[in-house]
Amino acid sequence: MITEFGILLRKTRIDNDEYMKNMACKLKTSVAYLSAVELGKRNVPFKWIMLISIQYNIDYTIIENAYLNSKRFIKINLVNMEPKTKELVLTFFRYYRYLTICEIKQISSILNNKKTKEN
Repeated sequence: MITEFGILLRKTRIDNDEYMKNMACKLKTSVAYLSAVELGKRNVPFKWIMLISIQYNIDYTIIENAYLNSKRFIKINLVNMEPKTKELVLTFFRYYRYLTICEIKQISSILNNKKTKEN
């Protein structure tokens, strides 16, 4: 299944009138792997986010969001995490599928406000 990242990658390639071979060379990968990523059959290497941002002059945040929205699995390192933070992460993991749309919006609002304050 094609992913948000795959769509962004293909659009970037087409907008730059570039063959897969040229983009694969810039990303230091094979044409086969690039094609598989575009089609959502392979994971996106994290290092591609910065490479694409620099090579194609695309805002890093746009690429990062597409990357995160395209992930099928995530790993969370709980080592050295504060006990209360760890408890929150694990509780969220256990119950996220039961959240209502309203609750999701409230949590998103809280987290977006934190992100805005950091910048």
